[in-house]
Amino acid sequence: MTGDDLLEFVSPLVAEPGARPGYVEILEDMPLTPVGKIYKPTLRVLATARGMTRVLEAAGFAPLDYDLRVAEAGATVAIADEGRREIARNALRGMPVAYDVVAPSTHRE
Repeated sequence: MTGDDLLEFVSPLVAEPGARPGYVEILEDMPLTPVGKIYKPTLRVLATARGMTRVLEAAGFAPLDYDLRVAEAGATVAIADEGRREIARNALRGMPVAYDVVAPSTHRE
């Protein structure tokens, strides 16, 4: 079963359009704390990476045009061309996470 299969199954069962999931991702392992609770910060990192990738692709960036690194504290997008960095900044404006758009030489691990 894929995420698309689950989405297709669930969508007609949710009456309110705004409550319907827009995307389902199946994880091999759920991130857990040492006591077995779901570790939500890791899920937020995954969702942030997916959201930022979607915004960058909508702005015309191909996956090889940038290097995106997301952590609990925020995200960094490395882009070589200054003009393209400005396009990325404008596209990402309003994202609800802390992020930097930088040249590759200033990209932190």
